[in-house]
Amino acid sequence: EERIFNALSFIIPIETQNSVMRLSPWETLPYDLFSPHQDIISERLSTMNYLLSERPGVVIMSVATAMQKVPPINYIHGSSFTFATGDQLHLNQQKLVLEGAGYQQTDIVTERGQYASRGSILDLFPMGSEFPIRLDLFDDEIETIRSFDPGTQLTIENLVQFSILPAKEFPFDEDAIKKFRENWHDNFQGDVRRCSVYQDVSNYMTPNGIEFFLPFFFDETATIFDYLERSSRLIIQHGADEEASNFRSEVDLRWESLRHDIERPILRPDQLYLDTQELASNIANFSVIKINETDTN
Repeated sequence: EERIFNALSFIIPIETQNSVMRLSPWETLPYDLFSPHQDIISERLSTMNYLLSERPGVVIMSVATAMQKVPPINYIHGSSFTFATGDQLHLNQQKLVLEGAGYQQTDIVTERGQYASRGSILDLFPMGSEFPIRLDLFDDEIETIRSFDPGTQLTIENLVQFSILPAKEFPFDEDAIKKFRENWHDNFQGDVRRCSVYQDVSNYMTPNGIEFFLPFFFDETATIFDYLERSSRLIIQHGADEEASNFRSEVDLRWESLRHDIERPILRPDQLYLDTQELASNIANFSVIKINETDTN
């Protein structure tokens, strides 16, 4: 995956290189107690948002990543917004919007997914952005927008507008937490007072590994194939079928070994991943080029 991305980035003209993207794996094991790094989430959200723009491009992903369920399209649309100079912005209301989109308030922004507010200044480190941005307000109007270096706090560029992606692959406002709790009770038995994940979310905290409860924040999830235009062409490397089968077997084995923990119950594999038949069914909706083993030598 990394090798293909680097090769395409090298041969494609520099003015169109932004159209070569990855949908990176979370780099965690199924049902892990660790959350993906913010940089990975940032790249994934940026890729999903690009796909919704209907612009041409190339997306590189592993079979395992293609089998993983993702947020519905309406979440990416509804939790993305644009700031422009001259726009009205009510700071307290905007903070609630940012927190609902998963942004965390800090004193100084140092990594993606954070925001900080000081007087009439709002600093944001948006997902998918190389640098944080600073909004200077005059009363309730955005006077200037600047990208800046988080280390030196010096301005890099003055901007007219800037688009913001959500900070997580799931919402985290009051309605989303209510939905999470309802889905938990519909799926699991047992005393929720002994379940740290349930207690943390109920207290507006995101515990490590919360991504493996992503479906609980939505009415239904999507697959990455839902983000693709039907005119898209899929190029599938040799051995993908075997890789898909092996990955799903790994998921099923981990579920079987971990599902008996009543203090940390886990979702069924079918709630988080496609099986091999579902993967094949989704692929069948597109034009496909299969690379044989002899073609890769």
